[in-house]
Amino acid sequence: MKRTISIVLAVIMVLMLFSGCSAKQQQQSASPASQTSTSSAAPAASKPVQKAQLTFWHYFTLSTYDTIAQFIKDYNASDKGKAVITEQYIPRNELLKRYTLGVVSNELPDIAMVDNPDSCSFAAMGMFADITDKFKTWSDNKYQPGPLNSGVYNNKQYTLPIRSNCLSLWTNNAMMSAAGIDKLPTTWDELDAACQKLQKANSKVYPLAFAAVKSEEGTFQFLPFLQSTGADVNNIGSSEGVKAFTYITNLVKNKYVSAECINWTQNDVEKQFASGNAAMMVNGCWHIPNMAKDAPDLKYTVVYIPKDKQFTSSMGGENLGITKATKNIDASWDFLTWVLGTDNSVKFNVVSGTISPHSNATAEMQYPKDPVMKVFIEQLAYAVPRGPHPKWPELSAAVQDAIQQSITGAKTPETAAKDAAAKITQVNASIK
Repeated sequence: MKRTISIVLAVIMVLMLFSGCSAKQQQQSASPASQTSTSSAAPAASKPVQKAQLTFWHYFTLSTYDTIAQFIKDYNASDKGKAVITEQYIPRNELLKRYTLGVVSNELPDIAMVDNPDSCSFAAMGMFADITDKFKTWSDNKYQPGPLNSGVYNNKQYTLPIRSNCLSLWTNNAMMSAAGIDKLPTTWDELDAACQKLQKANSKVYPLAFAAVKSEEGTFQFLPFLQSTGADVNNIGSSEGVKAFTYITNLVKNKYVSAECINWTQNDVEKQFASGNAAMMVNGCWHIPNMAKDAPDLKYTVVYIPKDKQFTSSMGGENLGITKATKNIDASWDFLTWVLGTDNSVKFNVVSGTISPHSNATAEMQYPKDPVMKVFIEQLAYAVPRGPHPKWPELSAAVQDAIQQSITGAKTPETAAKDAAAKITQVNASIK
């Protein structure tokens, strides 16, 4: 009996042993199949592409600031963009100082905006990266010669224009009519006659306003008067140059223009015109959106700046460039070509009240039903760029001093003009 029980127990143990081995083998044989199935059903997720973080410094204000800020938001939200742009507004004079110090310290943004006459001087200082090759291979590189050349230094392209503008004469329709002026002035003599009539009709309103502040804006507003005589900054001491200083000084002496013009920026001039303190103003097309806000009911007409010998205007606008400090020139170039491409250029400039510098951006594409902008686009054909000159700020400073000295009577127009010419000669000699 005991023997039988022992045999039965032995058989049970053997069966249990084989059963365990079989289960283990089945588990091992099933494992690879289970691993393969899991791997094929849930592949590892790919990492999202990281965009470059770039900085952009500018001095756009008012409605133009709102426009560029919205464009940057749109670019940052796009799946196609290679970067995320962080913009920073810095007042123009402070921005120029930051750039000058940044060239030495290498503390610069990835993308920098400059007034177009400053492009050449900062390129000469080594602030900008050379984008000549990238520009040549860009499919959307058709520009007006003047704006494009403002970004050239030593035959290399360093910056590209984001917008163009120029100056014209704005006239208050009601005030002109009240003064009996049926024909808007086209010459200096006609402008004098119009100012005389306006002054007689309403002595509390200045006939004309322009900016003569001691900054680039003062130079910008004076140049059409200088260039109309046939002179330019390089022969500012000529009889033609003296004539230009004499003319603007007499406008102030005759109280056709407020003596406060030496403190006025172009924004200040727009406020004077919009508030009815001036019947006419010399100003740019970028003030159209500002006028719509400041004086929505004011009816005005825009014409060419009255001439001495020839119609002319100052060509304004800003350029964008990639600085030497950037660590990602390709991503920076991606943003530049996006914001500066013809389609976005037209959109940006139309909202900003300025003119696209692209040669294929026609007036019909930009302002098909706007007679005011039509005049500005026509006047742009007569506009003259400032420079390009590697030391333009020094030339401009000499002009600014002369403007203020002549208007205030600190010097005669002739002395102011000739002293400015001497300074400009010295500056030119220093780069030869």
